[in-house]
Amino acid sequence: MSAVMPRVFVAIDPSPPVRARLVELRRDLAATGAEVRWVRDEGLHCTLKFLGEMEEERLAAVEQSLRAALDGLPSFEVRARGLGVFPSARSPRVVWVGLTDVDRPGALVALAASLENGLEPLGFPREARTLRPHVTLGRVRGRGGAEKLAQRMRAREAEDFGATRVEEVVVYRSQPRPGGSVYTPLGRIPLVG
Repeated sequence: MSAVMPRVFVAIDPSPPVRARLVELRRDLAATGAEVRWVRDEGLHCTLKFLGEMEEERLAAVEQSLRAALDGLPSFEVRARGLGVFPSARSPRVVWVGLTDVDRPGALVALAASLENGLEPLGFPREARTLRPHVTLGRVRGRGGAEKLAQRMRAREAEDFGATRVEEVVVYRSQPRPGGSVYTPLGRIPLVG
């Protein structure tokens, strides 16, 4: 019987300077005391595709398919800018920082589409909605401190947190822990430099 890995996903990581700025932002927002489960420092990333649970032996086929789908795709730069919530300010569930393409408009969405093309033949359904590139900072757990958090977010909503060169995508395993999920890289697929 094969081992099942919980919660596998494909993502891109912010550069170390951008991660440091996002950690500072997250700490500032957490100081409001809002009821939010904040993402660990090392867990900050932009999810491109959630794959869910899968058997370990299936991982090799996923990685091979991703390598073929991303073969020849050039690296590109994204900027971490803008602060917001999903799905709406009235009912916030996720606190995020947006990612925008810098040197190749549409590059992030094209990257996600390539992933979809590579994974669909393996039985992973296409996402119903278009990618809204972002880095999740935290997940709202309750309404306590919501107004203070909203004020702090408004004060920083247009802030620029720096640029990252996207040179690879990473396949991660997510392991739930009491202090927040731990993400372990299972594979890295490079883009053309």
